[in-house]
Amino acid sequence: MKHGVLPLPLSKHKTDDYSKAFRSLANSPRCPPQDAYSSILELCASRKAPLQGQQVHSHIVKSNSLSDDGFLSTKLLFMYGKCGQLRDAEKLFDEMPSRSIFAWNALVGAYASNDRPSLAIATFQEMRVSGILPDACTLASVLKACGALEDVDTGTATHGLAVKCGLDSTGFVSNALVSMYAKCGRFGSARQLFERMDEERDVVSWNSIISACLQDGQFFEVLTLFREMQRASIPMNSYTTVGVLQACAELSLPRLGMEIHASLLKNDAKLEIYECNALVVLYARCGRIGNAMQVFCEMEEKDTVSWNSMLSGYVQNGLYQEAIDFFCEIVGLGFEADQVSLISVASASGRSGNRLHGKEVHAYAMKHGLDSDLQVGNTLIDMYTKCRFIDYAERVFYKLHSKDCISWTTMIAGYAQNSRYSKALELFRQVQADGMKADSMMLGSILQACSGMVCLSLLKQVHGYAIRHGLLDLVLNNTIIDVYGECGKVSRACHVFGTIRDKDVVSWTSMITCYVSNGLLNEALCLFRDMVAADVDPDAVSLITVLAAAAGLSSSMKGKEIHGFMYRRRYLTEGTVSSSLVDMYARCGDIENSFKLAEIIESLKKEGGYTENTKFVLQDVPEEEKIKLLHGHSERLAMAFGMLCARKGTPIRITKNLRVCGDCHEFTKLVSKLYEQEIIVRDANRFHHFRGGSCSCRDFCAVDQNKRPLGSKFLKVPLRVRAPHLVAHVYLSVRSEHAACVSEESHHQPSVQTVP
Repeated sequence: MKHGVLPLPLSKHKTDDYSKAFRSLANSPRCPPQDAYSSILELCASRKAPLQGQQVHSHIVKSNSLSDDGFLSTKLLFMYGKCGQLRDAEKLFDEMPSRSIFAWNALVGAYASNDRPSLAIATFQEMRVSGILPDACTLASVLKACGALEDVDTGTATHGLAVKCGLDSTGFVSNALVSMYAKCGRFGSARQLFERMDEERDVVSWNSIISACLQDGQFFEVLTLFREMQRASIPMNSYTTVGVLQACAELSLPRLGMEIHASLLKNDAKLEIYECNALVVLYARCGRIGNAMQVFCEMEEKDTVSWNSMLSGYVQNGLYQEAIDFFCEIVGLGFEADQVSLISVASASGRSGNRLHGKEVHAYAMKHGLDSDLQVGNTLIDMYTKCRFIDYAERVFYKLHSKDCISWTTMIAGYAQNSRYSKALELFRQVQADGMKADSMMLGSILQACSGMVCLSLLKQVHGYAIRHGLLDLVLNNTIIDVYGECGKVSRACHVFGTIRDKDVVSWTSMITCYVSNGLLNEALCLFRDMVAADVDPDAVSLITVLAAAAGLSSSMKGKEIHGFMYRRRYLTEGTVSSSLVDMYARCGDIENSFKLAEIIESLKKEGGYTENTKFVLQDVPEEEKIKLLHGHSERLAMAFGMLCARKGTPIRITKNLRVCGDCHEFTKLVSKLYEQEIIVRDANRFHHFRGGSCSCRDFCAVDQNKRPLGSKFLKVPLRVRAPHLVAHVYLSVRSEHAACVSEESHHQPSVQTVP
């Protein structure tokens, strides 16, 4: 891995430029002209080299070159402002016998550019009292200060002054106004000003409105503006690139980000460090950690943001051990971690359960005096609770000089997660005694303690507190349903469930779990049907819960309905769901069906040379998952059930509304041969009569999943449309014998039926 050296204030070749210029001044027999001093001061300002600038200042004083017109004094003020030397700038300004508009602008601009917005505004007001009229440069600096303070009143007053002075249409001032209104949250005003600019718009104007949209979370609008900017043939600069890449990262649009990246490389443009950082963040956010690492390694120079972006990228993608290894490597290379770095690596240690490294991170924070930082402290508490070091978490918590709501919530959650419920409640009472208002996250942690203690009275208190303070959001309501269910109060849980307007999958699952845990199994299955009817996709937890309900009712029929639903929605690849499915069949006394299918498959492989043809599985999943999906096809399960139930010599008849896949067709042929079993399958296209290893269709329709043989024009008409009476006849004939009938509804929940 390449290690980038952090940029110094003045690199070697830049120092040589300064040295040559200063040597020519020092060796000059006559007093150097003001232009020579001006040039070298501009060089120091652009290189941000305050020490060299002070040398030039000293040389000017010794040569008595400070004239009454204040030209060099203003240049010195500008240089000190650019270098962040505000005390030197203030001292020089106070010593000036007379101050021009340029001197005032230099000082106001220095304050605005160095995070002293209040002083910038105060200096501007002093300037107005002195009778100096502002120009566009003054107003732009003041508007920048107003934006930093989010002082919309002063900003609006400055806007009025700009209109009065006729400077509001100046591009310099207009751009500053757009930026100021955006930072103050007046996005409508910012957009209105931008639309009025029309011909005066330059790249700075576009960057200002793009930045405003980013602040307002209007990421799609950023991309729209970017396209408009391209249509207007405005060349983008590095600030535009960073803004658009940020929008791509927020919207998870890696392809557009890659196109921008490619266009930059195509133009042979040397990427600025902040452009590279934005690319690293984009790729990491979009799960392309390899691309992020490639950009990172190709960076000639790296700053703290670069290292932190890569580190947090690993954590965001769940690569916790890689994040820890990366942190150890860069610290070994001399990188000094800041608060952001420690938060990322401590989070990785907690999520991976790496106690040893978590303690090392804590030691590093203590050594560098970062453990007193509130955010670092909160992350350390969370890390220790996840690593089950609750005593260490407690020590960090009580050592924090100041605590916010996150500190209290994290510690309460830690106690609850580690089954120290009484301490969690004690801490919550302390929060209330101190007059601090709890948030929904804190109440969620307390509810976890209520659940562990099965304390109904406390649950009611917390519920009432949440109602009184308007804290009932979706997550908290879901938690309350869970806890009421665990306390056996189903009616209260139902009431809370009914009050939720926009229910998510967790809401439905919580209520289903409440029914199951309280023995109301039929109600759980009914609610599951309502959930599916409401177009809410169940997750693994929902399916496991309803399978438990079916198992509790010993209802193989209802279990098969759920099984069919799972197959249709492709949930069978979930390991926990598949295990619950097997458990359900076993508890319903239907495990023989699964064993029979496994026995048939094993026999076909040994004696018939059967091998799964996974090309008929269209899902993009690993090979072993494709094999599982093939064996989950409903006709195979029906065939196994029929062979268990039917009398010897009785044909097994199977109906389904989907076409038989080629692998199932071959599988059924082998079964009919090895087991001497006649099998009749009616799929969406035709009847298949399997007998002695051959099919009545002569493999005509099972050549390929995506091909139809010649002469199959007639088969394009659905069977049930061509001969509905024949379908009815087949259904009646199926019911007249021992058979397995599988019915998969196209638009409803699939059901698996056993026909006696």
